[in-house]
Amino acid sequence: MIEILGYTVLILAAVQLAVALVNYLAPGRLPEPVNKGEEPLVSVLIPARNEEENIGSLLTDVSRLKGDRLEVIVYDDCSSDSTAAIAGSFEISGRPVRIISTGSLPEGWLGKNWACHSLSLEARGSFLLFADSDVRLSGDIIKRSVSYCLNTSSSLLTIFPRQIMKGTGEKLVVPLMNYILLTLLPLPLVRYSRYSSLAAANGQFMFFDESTYRELLPHQRFRDEKVEDINIARFYKKEGRGVACFAGEPQAECRMYSGYHVALHGFSKNVAAFFGNSLTIAFLFWLFTTFGFIAVWAGLPSFWLPVYLSVFTVTRMLVSAASNQSIIDNLLLLIPQHLTLGLIVMMAVAYKYFSVYKWKGREVK
Repeated sequence: MIEILGYTVLILAAVQLAVALVNYLAPGRLPEPVNKGEEPLVSVLIPARNEEENIGSLLTDVSRLKGDRLEVIVYDDCSSDSTAAIAGSFEISGRPVRIISTGSLPEGWLGKNWACHSLSLEARGSFLLFADSDVRLSGDIIKRSVSYCLNTSSSLLTIFPRQIMKGTGEKLVVPLMNYILLTLLPLPLVRYSRYSSLAAANGQFMFFDESTYRELLPHQRFRDEKVEDINIARFYKKEGRGVACFAGEPQAECRMYSGYHVALHGFSKNVAAFFGNSLTIAFLFWLFTTFGFIAVWAGLPSFWLPVYLSVFTVTRMLVSAASNQSIIDNLLLLIPQHLTLGLIVMMAVAYKYFSVYKWKGREVK
């Protein structure tokens, strides 16, 4: 039995290495834009709830983007701080930033999904960019996104921004997202495969073709889903619409969580989505990748242990490089990161069966 477990661990490690290598070699940056006439109008749509610390930085970024025709609309989701006042002080592309709010949350909707749907009803652009308030944008990221979608017939382009991490606590949690993603899913298959299971998305940066969005109304369809981004990407693929995903684009950055406990709380909400919404598979993944070396050491000839450890280390290095993260930090913190992943899975189980998940003071069922 222990021998079988050992070989199973080796196979999983080999698969992870192969997937990480594909993602490392795949283009991590959107290609240079191809000029095809007048730039279409892009609606930058920002759902915001108590984001006074972030909203000004994002709007400043948007105002500095190169070569774009933009309208910017912010949904003030019942903020109790100065989010709306800060957003309302900006003017972008010769237009004031529009602030909308529809009051209380309707029955059957989660807050962000309702905010995104409400924003889409006000948008006039040919493309819709939904961006979280803590995202930072630079250069010609929107122009590149428009060009990519037009030249590849992609109805949805999504980016995993380069994560800004301050302090050891954040470095223990945040890299785990890309570790899971980039060792289990070859990102080129998101675009080229027709299987909806081979889909990934990040709600921090979701760039939609407007006509397809109007037809499918994805935020309305998944109005009560905590992990609406991945569900939307899978739905688009089921409908035969083009989806593309990037994880190394340097012109999109985000400080996803501030501090260890906030990061734990936030990641526990969506960790199961990386495993087909199965916490059992999430637990087994954690168990095999954290303690699998024991099965290799106890059940296989001695030369396999250094092979396994080498494969495991190279995989983490490839993921770090593909994600524009510090290779040294992720290697030094490798063991506590994996222990933290176990804690996250346990917290996800607790939220699912024993308690209520809350985010920014609002229950998320």
